[in-house]
Amino acid sequence: MQLLSRLFNPAIERGVIRSNPCKEGKLFCKYNQGTRQLSPEKEVRLMPYLTGSRADLRDILTLSLYTGMRRTEILTLHKGQIGFLRDSIELTKTKSDRPRSIPICSAPKPILQRLCNDVRESGHLFENPKTSNQSRQLKRLGGKRCVMLEYPI
Repeated sequence: MQLLSRLFNPAIERGVIRSNPCKEGKLFCKYNQGTRQLSPEKEVRLMPYLTGSRADLRDILTLSLYTGMRRTEILTLHKGQIGFLRDSIELTKTKSDRPRSIPICSAPKPILQRLCNDVRESGHLFENPKTSNQSRQLKRLGGKRCVMLEYPI
């Protein structure tokens, strides 16, 4: 609807039509799709599949569940952002462009400690193992297996 509305705007400017017929309609809100949650039952069913070559996906899912961090925030996580003495993760690059602090509870703490101990020179916790570049997309980490995290079970 927004695209169609934009197509009418030049016609209005040129005087071809008087008003945009799309202004009367209601625009689709992409956030109006309801809340998706991973229930405890689905978490129990999913976790056995996230082993071996999919262990990195298990780490991402666990961090997401226990911290509420967004996918990009997790994938761009740097060792320097994690404060084990303060039990917090300091996020500087967020969707809202406002820094925020995430408390670390007991469940993801061992995962973060392991990731920090195994980190490469760059300091990023999640890197593409083939290129050693920072992973920005879940697909680079898990390939087609990431579909499990994108759709409800």
